[in-house]
Amino acid sequence: MYDPFKVDVFALGITTLVMCSLGRFVPKDRMSYCANSLDHTLFLRQSRKNFVKKRYSGVLNRLVKLMLEDDEFKR
Repeated sequence: MYDPFKVDVFALGITTLVMCSLGRFVPKDRMSYCANSLDHTLFLRQSRKNFVKKRYSGVLNRLVKLMLEDDEFKR
């Protein structure tokens, strides 16, 4: 069942990731980076590791990781 709160949490996770990357998160080719769900998930995980895990606290890294969880019941 669709839960708008869970979608908002995911959107906040994306926003936090973009803020932590200082704008470098946005892919050059916005249309092809999420060609399928698996590519999208891998892209988000790699981006989080590159921009959040290396530069910010473990607490923020864990928070962003949970907000970007594919399974909305784990968010």
